[in-house]
Amino acid sequence: MAVLDLLSKLAGDKDDRVLEEAFKADPVLSVHLLRLVNSSAFALPTSIRSIKHAFSILGRKQLTRWLQVLLYVLHGEGHASPLMELALRRARFMEYVLTYRTHHVTTMLQEEAYMVGLLSLADVLMGWPMEKVAKRLNLADELCEALVERRAPLGHLILLCEALEQADFDEVNRIADELQLSQEQVMTAQAEALTWAQHICEGGAAREDSVPQQQQRQDQGQ
Repeated sequence: MAVLDLLSKLAGDKDDRVLEEAFKADPVLSVHLLRLVNSSAFALPTSIRSIKHAFSILGRKQLTRWLQVLLYVLHGEGHASPLMELALRRARFMEYVLTYRTHHVTTMLQEEAYMVGLLSLADVLMGWPMEKVAKRLNLADELCEALVERRAPLGHLILLCEALEQADFDEVNRIADELQLSQEQVMTAQAEALTWAQHICEGGAAREDSVPQQQQRQDQGQ
């Protein structure tokens, strides 16, 4: 799939010109990407008029995020599918809940948590084993282990998402205790993720005021 190939190129630090040529080779994919990043859902300060412009405005990290979302948009024939909303909920939950942990949490870990959450349903989306998806995306070993084996720490956050989705609160409490998260923190993160994902799928802008105070302090200190 073209999106997977592009994600693999991004993960492999391919030159921007290589990426631009890959987009030019697939005009349908380019149109979908430009529609997506120009939509109000992402609240960009300016409209993006070309693939090259998209690279310069978004940067590679954000471009990777948009492509991950685009996997689900294309699956939903251009519309937000239930699978896309669930993947966005997982991504936001995993990114958000880490702000409650005070040790060994970095901005990079939160970005990885978001990506792992978003890709945690890619096997369902593609109809492929997760091992194949992870290999195609050229992911770091620890991210592959989180997706395929549910290995800690990020893999355990996926397990927490799954337990919440199944309303298995004994398992929720067990995993939360293991991750040193309180029930209140888990429920707050779940509510935030649900609201945020619905807002994005309805075409709204991402809300900056939804970041916990701890995260705001971290960002201000950077």
